[in-house]
Amino acid sequence: MNAFGNFFVCLLLFYLRSANAPVRFATSSIRTILFLFFFPYDCNNQEFLLEPLTKILTGMAVEACYCEDDFLQQLDAAVNGDDANPKSITSLDLSGNRMDAQVCTDVSWKYISLLSSLTSMDLKANNIGPDGWSALYQALSSTCSGTLEELDVSENGIFDEGLFQVAKLLVEAKRLRSLALVTNSLTPRGIPTLCDGLRHAHSLKSLLIDYNNLGDVGAAMIVEVVVGLPNLTRLGLSDNSIGDAGAVAIAKGLLAARKNNKGGKGKWTASRIEWLNLSCNAIGDAGFVALGDALCDVNGNAAIRNVDLSCNQKCGESGRMHLATSSAKWAALTSVELCSMNLSTGSVLALAAAVRNPKSSLRYVEYFNNPDVAQEAEAELAKAMDECEKPDRDLARRWDAENKTAALFVSAGIFGVGIVAFLAARLISSKK
Repeated sequence: MNAFGNFFVCLLLFYLRSANAPVRFATSSIRTILFLFFFPYDCNNQEFLLEPLTKILTGMAVEACYCEDDFLQQLDAAVNGDDANPKSITSLDLSGNRMDAQVCTDVSWKYISLLSSLTSMDLKANNIGPDGWSALYQALSSTCSGTLEELDVSENGIFDEGLFQVAKLLVEAKRLRSLALVTNSLTPRGIPTLCDGLRHAHSLKSLLIDYNNLGDVGAAMIVEVVVGLPNLTRLGLSDNSIGDAGAVAIAKGLLAARKNNKGGKGKWTASRIEWLNLSCNAIGDAGFVALGDALCDVNGNAAIRNVDLSCNQKCGESGRMHLATSSAKWAALTSVELCSMNLSTGSVLALAAAVRNPKSSLRYVEYFNNPDVAQEAEAELAKAMDECEKPDRDLARRWDAENKTAALFVSAGIFGVGIVAFLAARLISSKK
């Protein structure tokens, strides 16, 4: 392939990589042109183009997903094989391999301790227990705590005993953005230890602690800490036996405005949680009233967009109706999930009215499995949501058309500049 062909290959790759983003396409294409200008084609040195293209296509990441029977052999080949480069592996998926504590310990020291560039690790659905997690923590801490960004140790039975290592990793992993501790039998006894680490997790954006046993006490402790995390936007607390007391603590801590110091004399502040999952808990009428009222606070959490309250079967009609009527005054929440909540026809009609109300932020309601709702009320809510979505769809279509037009003009301009730069480079090279 000659230099002209290489140029078009680069241009095509950058275009595909920058679909629907003309600005990024222009920037990438200019980089390609400059690369060709300063490194003209040499038939004896094609690696100039090959090596950068390899980086573009792979990002220097090796994705590893292993089946239950032979994952150790595949892992050994990926890390210790003839062509292996452990330092290039940035993402590792070992989920669902039924590793016990001993296997996890061996894997941690033999393989994971070599992955110094690891940014993402998925270990969910194994059975490593506290001992296996302790060995894994030591390997991560000594090798990649400075690069780790995502960690999932859900469904591993690490119990409260393993939260000490979790807290230490939260302090050490300054880049950690996502942590999942789903289904690990965590209780209020271990939550203070976890909170000690969370106080230092300033880069954390997503925290999932669903399907544990936090209860009201554990939920309140979590809320008290995460409200101070500047980047946390996703919090999962579903199926944690949270009742009214926990819901009130969540409403006050994560949704309503609050003073930023203990004396109560500071400025009003609010959390930045955007997505909150409280489904499958034991929240009753008092909790729903507190949540509904907190969402009306105009000085409260302006970032909140979605709250899942599905399957809170202890809530009665008064709590459900209060939440529905208060939705007409919600200040920021755009989507609420109320599946399997025994909603009445009246509450659904109130939600439909809120969706239509321009003074309410609510625009979407998920309400599957509510058999007592009349079909007319369901149709009214569906119509209201469709009316809200239509302007967004029209805007999206206009933006897409304008974006494609802009991309076409930018592509044509960059193509012309590229041809001129290429010809100039060849002319200069021939004169030399």
